[in-house]
Amino acid sequence: MNHHMEVRCTSLVGLLGQSHDPDMLCPNVVIARDYISASDNLQVLDFIRIQVTDGEVSFHAAHQVLQLVTELFQKTAIDEVLEALGWFMVVDADAFVARDVTQLRIIREPARIALVHDDLVYFLAVQLFLTRIRNWADIGHNPTIHCRLKLWNTWIWDGFIDANVTLDHFNRVWEMITGWFGISKPWRYVVNNRTVNPSWPLQGFVTQEQYGGDELKIYLLLGTHGGGPPQSFDLRSASQVRTSDNADTLISRHGHSRVP
Repeated sequence: MNHHMEVRCTSLVGLLGQSHDPDMLCPNVVIARDYISASDNLQVLDFIRIQVTDGEVSFHAAHQVLQLVTELFQKTAIDEVLEALGWFMVVDADAFVARDVTQLRIIREPARIALVHDDLVYFLAVQLFLTRIRNWADIGHNPTIHCRLKLWNTWIWDGFIDANVTLDHFNRVWEMITGWFGISKPWRYVVNNRTVNPSWPLQGFVTQEQYGGDELKIYLLLGTHGGGPPQSFDLRSASQVRTSDNADTLISRHGHSRVP
């Protein structure tokens, strides 16, 4: 998207439909797509070897397992966002004909403006993290505390937790996923304007909701930078783009993965 950066976009909504903060400038990039709130336990990735090299990310496994990986990317719309970011999935043509594909590659699309490689890897890790935690409804044996997690400008999880739950429950998943990609980007967890050790029980940080219940709001920040990424991304549905007052300034590009 290319427009004047001082324009404030009061009609924008975020990934989960929340209103754009009127005190914030319009994001640098708006990606329009039909949002699929799919979740998955990511167990299929236990049978995958992920390799990150200069200029690509590749997934190595048996043919049937890679089929499940492509299905995961399609049901979570990761393949569509990859396309919008200038990357796409490819497989060897001969292996595809022989139905013996053992490598799925994500490479940069030629002659396209694309997200840089390091940010692409980080994007994949974040998307898989969101996909995994969406699979959780409530956490713990006695989930009575209303808990919400916010990443940048988006509430990414909303449910109930037990008083003895710690942030290790989320942190272990994030460390597992970043380990697959060989990156180190620890979260800094902030509750009530305080950085919280992931191993601390969360019951000591609970506040009262407006209607009397227990509430806990947790903010995820990058540990080394204290904030979000250098470029701002806002994912919206196609229908939200069409009904926006700023629709004429938004560019939506929809494509299909090279992998069937």
